[in-house]
Amino acid sequence: NKIGGDVISFVQWQEGGCNLGYARKILRGYLFGSATLKARNTPAAKAPQEGQEAPDAGKDIPLVLKTLSRLTAAIQSDYLESRNITQETLNAPLFQDRVLEGYNQALIFPHWNESGLCGFEFKSAKFTGFSKYGYKGIWYSQIPKKLHQIIFVESSLEALSHYQKFSPSNTAYFTASGNWTPKTGELIGKVLAKYPDTKIVAAFNNDKGGKKQAEKMMAIAQSVGRGNSLTLSAPKEIGADRNDSLKTLQPTLN
Repeated sequence: NKIGGDVISFVQWQEGGCNLGYARKILRGYLFGSATLKARNTPAAKAPQEGQEAPDAGKDIPLVLKTLSRLTAAIQSDYLESRNITQETLNAPLFQDRVLEGYNQALIFPHWNESGLCGFEFKSAKFTGFSKYGYKGIWYSQIPKKLHQIIFVESSLEALSHYQKFSPSNTAYFTASGNWTPKTGELIGKVLAKYPDTKIVAAFNNDKGGKKQAEKMMAIAQSVGRGNSLTLSAPKEIGADRNDSLKTLQPTLN
């Protein structure tokens, strides 16, 4: 109500910049009360607990691919600038086609799994979420021809922040964006195995969640024989994330 607009605009806002066809497909489920009847006659699905996979029902990868194909690269973002991430960082070659512009300037971060594009995260100053019809995979930057190190962070926003602070060369960024399921761990393990000669940096936040992810990262690295290649790195300030570090960290990789 505060933003205004019609029901199509609302669905596009909820879905982080989906196209008109995508929005109409969602709304068809509510025609003639069909969505309500289905919910009333079908036992409610239990929400997956942390570490469990979400059910496949309702997934539509072709629709996800079609939506992403219609989006263009974000070249300017008021939201990123409000987080002290510059336009120069957004347009760096490392992030080319990795940050897209959705509805109402929402930022779209595509996710990949073993099969290719599988979903997307959307983020703005007003909302954050993930595509309803896609799967969570891994977001990653472009891969340089000479790859010396891989840096894992907790979110794509923090990948941009870390790059702006340190400007590492011959580096690629990866993130699973949020809680890790067993499938996430498998994907990360495959990334580590694919680049056996690279240094691995777990640059997570200096908080409880970041430490938990660092522990998981170490276990995954050890499981694929890459434990000795892993370096743990966190902001010095307790509770700080990589976006905070744009203001607080010295320009050296700890």
